[in-house]
Amino acid sequence: TRFKVLLIYGLMFFLSIFFAAFGAPSNLEVAKTSVEEKDYEKAMDRLEKIKSTDPDFAEAQKLLPETRKNYLISRFDDAVNASVAGEHTKVVTLLTDYPEDGPGSIDAAKMLVAAKDAIAEAELVKAEKLARREAQEKADAIAREQERAMADFPECGSEEAQTEVARVLEG
Repeated sequence: TRFKVLLIYGLMFFLSIFFAAFGAPSNLEVAKTSVEEKDYEKAMDRLEKIKSTDPDFAEAQKLLPETRKNYLISRFDDAVNASVAGEHTKVVTLLTDYPEDGPGSIDAAKMLVAAKDAIAEAELVKAEKLARREAQEKADAIAREQERAMADFPECGSEEAQTEVARVLEG
């Protein structure tokens, strides 16, 4: 009957809400697990979500500074590895908003400047190569055009005459 269907599904609905609310791990538990897994960004996010009215707030506030420090150290280490691998864009991404008072901040600032310089140099080299290639293509096109124009004229064995015709065509 309809009553039995409503009773069964209604009971299942309320039980699932109850288990979802009380069965889920707390932000502090998730943060601690994330710290153990060295996922410091997730741990910081969860610790910052704990409100001052929460009973875990005091413990979260004790854990947060160490987690931030470990997060910055892991970011710095990732940037060092990216720098060694020549991934300058990744270095810039990791260190752009690196705090001035963070661990290794002086080295991070030097690494950031070096990565930006390397990116700028690579872009300059790329632009120079492109300009050289375009100039070569233009020179090749002019040479082909001269050959086509010369093909319409009768053959001449005189080098002087060929030079004069080429000079006239260039002009």
